[in-house]
Amino acid sequence: MAFEEESEISHFGCGGMMCSIKEELERLEEELSRTIKGKDRDIQFREYIIKERDKEIIELKAIQDNLEKITISKQVLTLFFKDLLNEIQPFYNFLIKEARSNEEITAILVSKEEDYYDIWFIINESNFILESKISEVFCDLVKKFSDLLFDILILPKKKVNLENLGEKGFKVIYKKN
Repeated sequence: MAFEEESEISHFGCGGMMCSIKEELERLEEELSRTIKGKDRDIQFREYIIKERDKEIIELKAIQDNLEKITISKQVLTLFFKDLLNEIQPFYNFLIKEARSNEEITAILVSKEEDYYDIWFIINESNFILESKISEVFCDLVKKFSDLLFDILILPKKKVNLENLGEKGFKVIYKKN
């Protein structure tokens, strides 16, 4: 019986060449498993890099879009300010300065029609002395800005509705607070 036990052990157990093949297969499985895990990590890392690169591309596109919007806004603002500067005449400051020096002038309105400007001085009430002073201011204005054409009107405050004048093309350049 001892012989039969030995042969069963060697037949079912790890004996000789079978054992080394089995160990080699296990070692290869472990090595293959490690290689697969390493490749999985490499793939995950590459996917992470690709996702990060895609995020950066999206962010760069957003920055480009913002720069384009900023450029367009800059162009629009530049045109707006050029138009504004072209619309503001130097004589406005002259008139405003004169109006501030006289408390009875409550507003100055300007309307441009073709080649000349209508200037309305709004005063508290009719007053010959004040109207004479405004006429002197007008004469100084015409001398100082001789290349422009002006028309002047002096009106008492009670005869003018400032709200409706904007519709008629008048711009309030001075209004007493």
